Amino acid sequence: MIVSSFTTHPSYNPTAKTNDIALVRTTNTIVFNPGVGRVCLPFRFSTSSFDNVRLSALGWGTIDFGAPPSDVLLQTTLAVVTSSSCSTKLSRTILDSQMCTFAAGNDTCQNDSGGPLYYTDPNSQLVYEIGVVGFGVACASSFPSVNTRVTSYLDWITTTTGYTFCEK
Repeated sequence: MIVSSFTTHPSYNPTAKTNDIALVRTTNTIVFNPGVGRVCLPFRFSTSSFDNVRLSALGWGTIDFGAPPSDVLLQTTLAVVTSSSCSTKLSRTILDSQMCTFAAGNDTCQNDSGGPLYYTDPNSQLVYEIGVVGFGVACASSFPSVNTRVTSYLDWITTTTGYTFCEK
């Protein structure tokens, strides 16, 4: 895929790691097939915290801190940790626009940043983009990872793209 545009959030702060979200537009039309499908924006979950809900993460990142990138797409399952618990463990304030994930022995790792954290609705089987992989302490450490909460940016996404995507 060739990227035609990359739009970072106008209030992105790389030092504070806030508003860490961007939109990528491809030159080519993406062809959907059984292995490639549309992800839904989580309008119906706009007030959900997702605390203790298990989300899936995908990435081509490393399998351990400092290791080479994976040559296959990796998937793991992580649980959303409450913001207060995450703030305590990381000694850092977690904003409403962020969400933390943790699973003992599993994590996203280097080069997974920007990848999806998604929820599959068990009733409809629709896939919702709930988070964007952010940052953590090493990989699969005893600390939660911090990610961007997509529901905090739905207005920006639809205004910037002009699309509402899958809303079901």
